[in-house]
Amino acid sequence: MLRSTRLRVFLFLNMLSLADFAPTDSTAWLSMCNRKIKSGTDNAYAVFHCNVPQGGNMLFSDIRNWASIHSKGIFGVSIICEIGGRVSLPWPFKANNLVSLEVRGCALDDFLSEMTYSNITQISDHLRILIISDVSIHLGVRDLHDTVQNIDNITRDADCGQLTLHRMVFRNIHFNRKTTESDLDIDFHGHNSTDESDFVAADSLVHHCSYNDLTSLDESGSRSMGKYHLRLLTENSMFPRLEEYILRNNNFSHVPHKLQTWIHNFPNLRVLDLSENELVAFEFDLVAVTQGSFNTKYRLIDLRKNKIGSVSIEGAMHLQRIGDIIVDLRENPLYCNCRLADFRRYLQEMYEKYQDEHTRQLLSDIKCSLPFNLHNSSVLDSSLDHFFNC
Repeated sequence: MLRSTRLRVFLFLNMLSLADFAPTDSTAWLSMCNRKIKSGTDNAYAVFHCNVPQGGNMLFSDIRNWASIHSKGIFGVSIICEIGGRVSLPWPFKANNLVSLEVRGCALDDFLSEMTYSNITQISDHLRILIISDVSIHLGVRDLHDTVQNIDNITRDADCGQLTLHRMVFRNIHFNRKTTESDLDIDFHGHNSTDESDFVAADSLVHHCSYNDLTSLDESGSRSMGKYHLRLLTENSMFPRLEEYILRNNNFSHVPHKLQTWIHNFPNLRVLDLSENELVAFEFDLVAVTQGSFNTKYRLIDLRKNKIGSVSIEGAMHLQRIGDIIVDLRENPLYCNCRLADFRRYLQEMYEKYQDEHTRQLLSDIKCSLPFNLHNSSVLDSSLDHFFNC
């Protein structure tokens, strides 16, 4: 779950002259793009806004080759595909001076093709923002096989991705198998199907990855993530500055283990968004959690639109003890009776502590679903006190 791909498409180019766009073999991709100057910054950067038409194909290798010859400074690329548009985009998306990459609505090919290329390590990391959204990644069976066979040769760059990222969005991603006639003779060590999940085992990749600048990570809406997941973010990764982690609408029925004890793995996390999943219980281990060092803002666990009916006494007591975590349980099937009394007391304490209108409205909008006579009543409604007395 935590080894997903990360990069974002807005590539900026610093101080380009018209001579930089002289036709060469590496400039074919520019015919699909418009160059605009990014405003609102101290320096002017060029952003290439590219549109791939139906039936069209853009090669990231062309962008990389162009950057190695023509780039005089940092630049950005934003790629949007019409239906049927394709992009050849080998992970880990490295190009000289590329600081922002965005790809939306495309079919992606060649994703695994450079996993063991040692020459990729010769390109410095520059990428700060990566957005991959609403795409389908077509994984070739032969690429999958070659990756498995050469697992020991996967480079640190391919394992970790770019450690310079500040923000990564990998939203609404779907993985599809692409089989050709030449793939039929491939032997997956006795597996006669490529439907095995996680070809690259989590414990096979041993590189240490520290994302020292990453503050926002969004992996929402990728329900097939587990099927062909490369787990490029290794289990021994460090996220010392991550403030926001969004995992909305991922079809989770349980809180992933590493998130149950999130404070150990994400010490600076301010927002954990697990809304719109299938969670049925509050499964966080809060025993070792203490009040944070945030003086003006609380930490938020967003559990809206799940299937949670109650919070255990132990969980509620830890939330009261910690004192700066707000759990958003709006639009859950809460059963309002004495078993929810401790959680209700915790909500009352948060309501008194945080007096801004937004927070108080959030807390007031946590409502009973059952029993039916209390449906849509606020858990904080004082007229309901007797329902919470055992």
